[in-house]
Amino acid sequence: MAPMVITVTMTDTPRSHNVRPTGAQRLAILGLIAIALGVAATALPRMIAGGLFAWAPSVRENATFPRANEASETLAWLARSQAWQPSAAAKIYAALSFHAKDKASAEERDTLIDLLAHSPLRPQQWLDLGQIFSAEGNRERALSAWRMSIFTGRILPSIMVDRLDLGLSLKNLMQTEDLRLLDEQVRLSFILRPAHVKRLLTLPQNAIYTAYCREIITALSETDIDHMVRIHALH
Repeated sequence: MAPMVITVTMTDTPRSHNVRPTGAQRLAILGLIAIALGVAATALPRMIAGGLFAWAPSVRENATFPRANEASETLAWLARSQAWQPSAAAKIYAALSFHAKDKASAEERDTLIDLLAHSPLRPQQWLDLGQIFSAEGNRERALSAWRMSIFTGRILPSIMVDRLDLGLSLKNLMQTEDLRLLDEQVRLSFILRPAHVKRLLTLPQNAIYTAYCREIITALSETDIDHMVRIHALH
């Protein structure tokens, strides 16, 4: 028997070659690189600013209430943070730090003005600014800031008694529309914080407003009283 012969045919396989990108592909790659660099350039200042803010002495201990003894050092850190990228949070904390350091200071006033020019929907900060203007004797600007505090947050229990206090002190400047706002603030403040309003009216400077406030309070509707009962029954 003849031996079996197996023939294997070898075919030439093409050699691999480095494929170079086309002109369009190169442009796409360069575009992606440019976008990545742009994102990095945008994000880096924000990251540095955020880090400086977070590590400011008072901030890292209490992000709500600065300590007076650390105010100067904290403000220096916040200034460096703002130099990298301004932020509303840093401006608010700077205003609080100025207040802790020296109540109703020009620095706090200017910081609040700058903050509110860029981020106006802040009733607490409008109230703070109004109180500073009032302390400086600039009552017309205090009234404007008081008005803005209401427009940006008509019902905000945490500030309403202090806002009522400022409003009463400015009552003799008010025209009809402002007086309507003040009437409403008396009513709403009493519904939400009756004990606080009563205490406010015991202060000597507010004695002249007792009859005015009592007239509004005694005219509360049944709906207002029902709201009071439901609110305070939970406490």
